Amino acid sequence: MFETNKVTEVKYDKKIKFNGFEVNARKWKAKEKFSFKNSIKEGTNDIIESLVYKCLDNNVVLSPNEYKYALAQIRAHSLGEEIELEFFCDSCNERFRTKVNLNEIVKPVYKEIKEIKTKNHNILLGTIKNPDFYKKVIVQAPNELDFYLRIHSINDEECFSIEEVIKYFNEMDIDEFEEIINQWEEIKFKIDDIFEVKCSKCNEGKKYQFDEIPGFFPNSWYE
Repeated sequence: MFETNKVTEVKYDKKIKFNGFEVNARKWKAKEKFSFKNSIKEGTNDIIESLVYKCLDNNVVLSPNEYKYALAQIRAHSLGEEIELEFFCDSCNERFRTKVNLNEIVKPVYKEIKEIKTKNHNILLGTIKNPDFYKKVIVQAPNELDFYLRIHSINDEECFSIEEVIKYFNEMDIDEFEEIINQWEEIKFKIDDIFEVKCSKCNEGKKYQFDEIPGFFPNSWYE
């Protein structure tokens, strides 16, 4: 008799580390490909859930940069780290194809610091406190809201609502506020997607920003 449990066994065997926490992820399954194709066809937004969140072993919410990094890590784990791309060399005026490694073109940048300290404030940061609300607003949210929703306490007092936090910072002296935001910019999770590609014909190098990666999904996923 066909043993379906062997096919459906889930292995969260890929650790993805962020600033202050880590998650375990699994490989994409065939259903993720079908969900991707259906989302493209129907114009829905199911891709965000199916390609990352449904592949994690715990209920977390990720910032856009964290999501991009997790997506690249899961793609590398599922389909391989290398993608072959075509470039045009400005030096020798020739087209060439070369392989790039996802781990080299989508690199995490952060400092493992959970506190922001100024003269009058000690702010303790952690994971997102209101995941459902964060998912709804993060696409259009300013940088400050991403920061506010990670605050667990201010001067050892727990923050109970986002409204309280917003009001607190709105009434803060601007010099202190700017110092806090500057520290946040230094420690928050970011992506370094700048990578130098060398021409396979003349060895001349040129730096590219891989904010989008051609060939990230196989052509068959669009057919």
